[in-house]
Amino acid sequence: SEIVGMPRLLPMLAGIRKRHALPKVLTREEVTRMIRLTTNLKHRAMLAVMYGSGLRVSEVIKLRIEDINFDNLTLRIRMAKGKKDRYSIFSESIVPALQELAEGRGGSEALFFSNQRPGKAVSARTLQNVFAQARRRARIDKPVSCHSMRHSFATHLLEGGTDLRVIQKLLGHKNIQTTTIYTGVAKRTLQNVRSPL
Repeated sequence: SEIVGMPRLLPMLAGIRKRHALPKVLTREEVTRMIRLTTNLKHRAMLAVMYGSGLRVSEVIKLRIEDINFDNLTLRIRMAKGKKDRYSIFSESIVPALQELAEGRGGSEALFFSNQRPGKAVSARTLQNVFAQARRRARIDKPVSCHSMRHSFATHLLEGGTDLRVIQKLLGHKNIQTTTIYTGVAKRTLQNVRSPL
């Protein structure tokens, strides 16, 4: 239409916008139930790291033993989305599990190793299956996925009063706008706002 001078055939194309749905978030109780009812140490630790550090599936399975800093409770996430390294936190409550998984193994080895493929990390599919089984055991019916653990991490931090910029850094978001979506699901944040009426 610009170069040949013909009328635009598809005028609607410019106006199509991608739908931005609010993220699916688990409650603290649901997350706790999922982790508590998972008896396998490695599986329980994977779920705890995914939620407690706000990691993507690909980031969890790429973790190496040398990426854990037990002194200041941080994890180094290598080559995350956007090919950047970043740091995140983890809970003191999972230190014993992580120490047991790391015991007697080299620093460059995968933290969450595969039983079927010696020397290799678990696959993304394995972690997704672990999540699905934990969800069933915890009797959670709402449509949630592994990524919901990351959404829950961010939402619960925000509800606890953590600054949005800090959450942005922990999640590795390039743009703060990406992080602000959690203000729409953080119940405590909404409850603290009073209607002007």
